[in-house]
Amino acid sequence: MIEKASIDSMTGILNRKAVDHQIADRLVSAKNGFLFMIDIDNFKALNDTLGHAAGDEALIHFTSEIKNNFRSEDLIGRVGGDEFIVFMTDTDSEQAARHKAEQLLSRIAKWEKRQHCQPALESLAIQRTAVHMKNCMRQQMQPCIR
Repeated sequence: MIEKASIDSMTGILNRKAVDHQIADRLVSAKNGFLFMIDIDNFKALNDTLGHAAGDEALIHFTSEIKNNFRSEDLIGRVGGDEFIVFMTDTDSEQAARHKAEQLLSRIAKWEKRQHCQPALESLAIQRTAVHMKNCMRQQMQPCIR
């Protein structure tokens, strides 16, 4: 029952409460990592023009692309209607994080081209986290823009 309450019913990934909790838990033991904030552009327009079924399909596809792009140990969650978060733990490689962001942008662009639709993901934010002795985070925002 607890597991079911932690999962977003549409996408099958962690919901906001669960991903927030699991990120907090990981920060206790993780030495470093990167937080990706992903927001689908123009999602309301997609829902308004093509209907909610098309919007749901896009969310499910986005989730699939995100899951296929990141490592199995990375935390992936849906934190809003069209907002996702990924916490890539135990890496301090900015190059690896940027590569993951660029890969995701490329995957989504290919899908958009096949679907003949407007760009839905033009940028995403990457936030580097470093955990200190008292589990405090030092953060520096580094956008990766296509």
